[in-house]
Amino acid sequence: AGRVQIPHGIRGIYCTLPYGDHPPQALGCHTDGHPFHLGVVGYIDDVPPNGGSFMVWPESHRAFYPTFTSQYLRDQDEAAYEKVRTAFNQRPPVDTHGQAGDIVFWHHRLGHMASPNTSRQLRQAVLYDFLKKDIEQTQQEPPQKDMWRDWSDEMHAIAL
Repeated sequence: AGRVQIPHGIRGIYCTLPYGDHPPQALGCHTDGHPFHLGVVGYIDDVPPNGGSFMVWPESHRAFYPTFTSQYLRDQDEAAYEKVRTAFNQRPPVDTHGQAGDIVFWHHRLGHMASPNTSRQLRQAVLYDFLKKDIEQTQQEPPQKDMWRDWSDEMHAIAL
């Protein structure tokens, strides 16, 4: 308790437009390039399957994490990152569709994207990044043997 910065706002409201008659984009994951510990996506409206949801590649955080030269900054070994990205793009992602008010928590190195929206409605979601108070002191440290080192004992017990 007390280890997370007090929120001062959200990252923003992210909308995914319906594709209409256009073919959907190819699926491809990425990781975010700014320092944070835990991401949150909250759906404002119901999001049906293939409705532009937050799409994730399970376990990709384990593979992406060591491709970076620091724990939280965007300074990766580009060749290693692309190798991991290419490998995960061959795997099926998970479409995290849901109802209004549902939230998705995700590790900052998890491969993700906004899925193609083949529904007829606009997808709206609120995104927020949780940061620990010591982010300034730890963000430049190299990736740790235990990628959960900076997380709570409760998270360590889950062992994701």
